Amino acid sequence: LLFLSLHLLQTPFIAMGDRRLIETTCKATPSYNLCMSTLLTNPKSSNGDISDLGLIMVGATKAKATRAIQQIKSIYKSRPELRHALNECAQMYVAVVRADVPSAIQALDGGQPKFAEDGMADTAVEAQAC
Repeated sequence: LLFLSLHLLQTPFIAMGDRRLIETTCKATPSYNLCMSTLLTNPKSSNGDISDLGLIMVGATKAKATRAIQQIKSIYKSRPELRHALNECAQMYVAVVRADVPSAIQALDGGQPKFAEDGMADTAVEAQAC
């Protein structure tokens, strides 16, 4: 639920050398296909370095977490019996948006991609817990 699911239809916009960087980067992630589809459908990845690719993935994570929060709010109104569980889930996604994403951006901007990777791994744990 946390990650953005995108189509590979826009891949012609990526030059071959850029695609190799994307493939190499995505092979180092736990979700190669999701990474590839997210990066290949973002035009900014065509001329980005590894830090730029990381920022694209962090942005996609933030967008998906924000949509999850909105969906939780919608369900909250119609399913009062789920309010406790939904509150817990909402808190996890709020932590993603307010803490994990800004920390990852700061780490990438500061040249510390490993710290950003650890923060993004936390987002997966939080989504799974929900």
